[in-house]
Amino acid sequence: MEIYAVKSNTDREFLLYLARNVESNKYDIHKKSGKSYSNVYNSIKYLLEKGLIEKTRSEPGKKNRNMKVDYYRLTDAGWMPISGYKPFWQHIDEIAERNESKLPLIFGKWDFFRKNAVLDEITAKLQTAFYVVWRRYDWETLALVKKISNEAIKVRIERIKESKDKEGSQKFLERHDRLTNVWREITDLTFGVEASYLWPTEYREDALHEGIKQFQDFLEVLSHDVDLQSYIEKTFERSVETQRKYYENLLTWKKWHNNLKVLRDA
Repeated sequence: MEIYAVKSNTDREFLLYLARNVESNKYDIHKKSGKSYSNVYNSIKYLLEKGLIEKTRSEPGKKNRNMKVDYYRLTDAGWMPISGYKPFWQHIDEIAERNESKLPLIFGKWDFFRKNAVLDEITAKLQTAFYVVWRRYDWETLALVKKISNEAIKVRIERIKESKDKEGSQKFLERHDRLTNVWREITDLTFGVEASYLWPTEYREDALHEGIKQFQDFLEVLSHDVDLQSYIEKTFERSVETQRKYYENLLTWKKWHNNLKVLRDA
């Protein structure tokens, strides 16, 4: 199931327009895109149904104060269809500057990356991160979850805790957690702190030496920003803890395996 597979280029163009402008209404999209109003209306309706955009507010019209004008923005799921759309990356500077709060450690640091000559590297890493997340998640389910208000989610979570359908309840909670953490995951993947080449084995070390050196240089640049340095330190701590638990699990499984072997040989 691919909710990110929008119906047409028109839908992608509207999603891209919202990424570039953060928020807009049907009339402005119609006026600036050159598309017919009926075309815009149908596309907005479809994107709302799919959970790719959401209504943010309604205001009285400028010419007719009795008419309400609805404004829309992208949902988290709405970023996925355009992350693989070439024009998105052609406008990435503008998108980053207008969406700092979406990815504070990436879009919010865009000028820092530009001044330190790593913007091309960051953009390439970000493209890969979007692709990985785009392929990893069930965006249809996540989009439907996102359409539920935060208050409704809190109520539903409380009901879920008391539910007899433990398996279904757990799946909903997992999907909600995944959506909540998706931007952190894109950030993690972009900076690559938990990348596999940080744990080179002996036979890979020579082959990966150049990549490791590039990553060391990259980390050196990030260390000049307080927020990025703090993020890197916390991510390393999290990664070390993950590896520690993994190591403990390996030892446990090894112990069980040895015990089975003793029982077989007895």
